[in-house]
Amino acid sequence: MNRLILIGNGFDLAHGMKTSFKDFISYYLEKALTLSIKKKYIDDPLIKIIWYKKPGTLNIKVEEGIEAFRYWKNKGNYVSISQSEFLEEITNDIDNNNWVDIESVYFRLLKNNLNNENEISKLNNELDHLKKELIEYLKKEEVKIKNIRKQSNGLLNCFTENFKDEEFIEKGVLLNIKGPKCLKILNFNYTNTIEYYEKHLISTGLSRNLEINYIHGNIDGSKGDPIFGYGDEFDKEFKTFEEKNNNKLFKHIKSFGYLQNKNYYNLIRFLESGNFQVQIYGHSCGLSDRTLLNKIFEHKYCRSIKIFYHEKDGENDFTERTHEIYRHFDNKDVLRNKIVSYESSKPMPQDMLVDRG
Repeated sequence: MNRLILIGNGFDLAHGMKTSFKDFISYYLEKALTLSIKKKYIDDPLIKIIWYKKPGTLNIKVEEGIEAFRYWKNKGNYVSISQSEFLEEITNDIDNNNWVDIESVYFRLLKNNLNNENEISKLNNELDHLKKELIEYLKKEEVKIKNIRKQSNGLLNCFTENFKDEEFIEKGVLLNIKGPKCLKILNFNYTNTIEYYEKHLISTGLSRNLEINYIHGNIDGSKGDPIFGYGDEFDKEFKTFEEKNNNKLFKHIKSFGYLQNKNYYNLIRFLESGNFQVQIYGHSCGLSDRTLLNKIFEHKYCRSIKIFYHEKDGENDFTERTHEIYRHFDNKDVLRNKIVSYESSKPMPQDMLVDRG
């Protein structure tokens, strides 16, 4: 029995990194405001700002990111702020839900503009710009963690823990198996936080067959150029993309990014190598990765899916995660057979200690 570990953004957040899309957008807006105050004018693919009077005349500081943007947007006698529909939809989602999935917003607008060649090109250009800004932001955020002083022993124990009969619906599937034969870590993040654990995992002996797969690439491109876009080819409207005969619609569809390196190929080789259990740490399992997650979850060798949920102040997101995973299954009976029950699951350990610069 092998083990496939899915690492999502919640993993970085647990290590003290501000890597959510909301954090990034706040940084981007703060950067835009700061540059515009200095230059009196900025114009990039997403936002245009022109100052008529310096904000200092109001004796008000520019607060952080999103709040500052909301404030100054309503001060038309001091500044003119115009934003693209894409950025407006992103900020609206943050206002309404306190979070945003940029990739989902992109796909939503792409579907709304299937017959508008100019809008498709414009939207692709805007996502290109955001991707560039995101990578620059993550570079700054990644170096803030100079050293993880103490790897989470809780996480290390979870990564290498023995399998339990209660985690599999099939009786006798484990036979004399205890721990994982091979350990594949599928890192959906662009950051290298998981590498702090690599040497410790190797030293356990249980995980001598260890591989970290940066399925979406990494910040400097050494593990593959960053893949940023949408990955739900099961969407009922996606078939329309094929019928349009417009390749611009596929520019930021993740499946085409997977063809640029061996990361996806290596994942499939692992899936086909034998029985495996999935562990999930900090991955929302949202629709932007539906094509890939469906491939993993419904695979014939996937024997169980164990969620390490987020818990805080007596509440947890286990049920919410099951709702998201539900959307990735065509066969709902298979879903119920594979997800490890809440009673047999546990929260993701939060005992990381980090030095921040």
